Amino acid sequence: MSRLSQQQQRFADLILEGRNQTDAYKQAGYKCANDNVAAVSASELVRNPKVVAYMTERRQEAAQSLQIDLQWLINKGVAILEAAEKQGAYGPAISALKEVGILTGERIEKSQRENINRNVDEYDDAELLAITRASSSGVAGPARRSQEPDSVH
Repeated sequence: MSRLSQQQQRFADLILEGRNQTDAYKQAGYKCANDNVAAVSASELVRNPKVVAYMTERRQEAAQSLQIDLQWLINKGVAILEAAEKQGAYGPAISALKEVGILTGERIEKSQRENINRNVDEYDDAELLAITRASSSGVAGPARRSQEPDSVH
């Protein structure tokens, strides 16, 4: 893989330091007509495969030097969860719980669904049976609101 230019490396380093993309783009020495142009150009640059590879490598080096691994992250999340619960800070406790769930693979942060328009005749019997079972078990289908009045509002 070819190396980054000095500007690309400076931009990536600034992003890794926590700067926003537009500021990093301008501080790296790129010229632009205005902030909108800088934002668009920075967005493209941050997705450049060479820049992505460089930033990934730098992040991995930093994590290794700090000895951060999955188990450390899980342990830290659990400790934060427990501390938040003791203080009665249930918002932060829930956030920590969600993060631990994501790290352990027990919680999916974002699901991806693909809509495929197919005629019912295109499905075989096994597919139709699976769809029927899933929809009758509540796995798929539209959300339904309770007919009971909302006591909170």
